[in-house]
Amino acid sequence: MTRLGPAVRRALQERELRAEKRHADANAMRDRTLREGAEPAPPSLLELARSNSELQEANQKLKRTQAQLIQNEKMASLGQLVAGIAHEINNPLAFVLNNLFIVESGLDALRPDMEPHLSETSLRKTGKARAA
Repeated sequence: MTRLGPAVRRALQERELRAEKRHADANAMRDRTLREGAEPAPPSLLELARSNSELQEANQKLKRTQAQLIQNEKMASLGQLVAGIAHEINNPLAFVLNNLFIVESGLDALRPDMEPHLSETSLRKTGKARAA
């Protein structure tokens, strides 16, 4: 949304510049024909020039729209890819977190039998694992 305002302003400025260019082109053509002493260009020639200019503008607009559509499709594909990766990471993680209580209850049940056989370091590690 922060880019929308400047983009709209730029599009309006470009539109004004194209209109000024069309007007300047028409005036230049008229001035050229007057300077050469020839008859003024028939209205069909001026219409043809205006139509050509409008077609060029429409073509440019279509190219910009096509580029935006391509960019949108790329972003949608990237979003799907990221969602798939997140899903693949979250599934095993959720399994481990949801079944951690089974490991904790098993350690609690085995603790009295294991403690006499464990070193001091191993006892600290099991205590840390239980506290976490």
